[in-house]
Amino acid sequence: AGKINLRNILIYLALVILSGYVYVVRRPVGEAYWCAKGIQDYLLVSTPRLGGATGSCTGAMGLDRQQCVPGFEDVQTFEDLWDWLNYTVPDIFWVDEPTSPILQTYNQLLGYFSIRVQNVKEPTTSTEFCVNNAKLVADFNALADDGNNLSISCFPRSLNDATQRTESYPEISSYWRNQTMQSQGDSLAVVRGLSEPGGF
Repeated sequence: AGKINLRNILIYLALVILSGYVYVVRRPVGEAYWCAKGIQDYLLVSTPRLGGATGSCTGAMGLDRQQCVPGFEDVQTFEDLWDWLNYTVPDIFWVDEPTSPILQTYNQLLGYFSIRVQNVKEPTTSTEFCVNNAKLVADFNALADDGNNLSISCFPRSLNDATQRTESYPEISSYWRNQTMQSQGDSLAVVRGLSEPGGF
């Protein structure tokens, strides 16, 4: 009864073949790996602040945030994000006379460098988006009505079609239309990205 029969052999063989197939399908090809690796080596690593020693900001463990800007995957606060935009991004793309090859050496940004932020909706009531703390928020706001002028609200915890905030920016739309009209008739002018950046 404890012997391995033909059925077991076929099942394990099928699992081995399936595992190998999944590995081959999900593994990036050599060109794709190195293309992604080149970008990651610049955008996802920690960089020194002004005056910091080059090479002193390697690794996320024990990172001195007074001397180093965290890599993109280690950004945790608004201050980290602004530091990444103010220190890391310019050092990657806009160095006048780099002493060593940088990302811009073999790559060029096509078009404008733009940053888009997607916000969540403002709650219409203080407890509209509360998950487990609706009673706490309601009780706190009831105390706030006594005259201390303090109130709190729950905002959506995740971004989706139902919770995302949508707005229109006519100035951006007008600028976009003017720019794209200038390229009409030019077969080499291919618009990439959002078709209407003034509305989101």
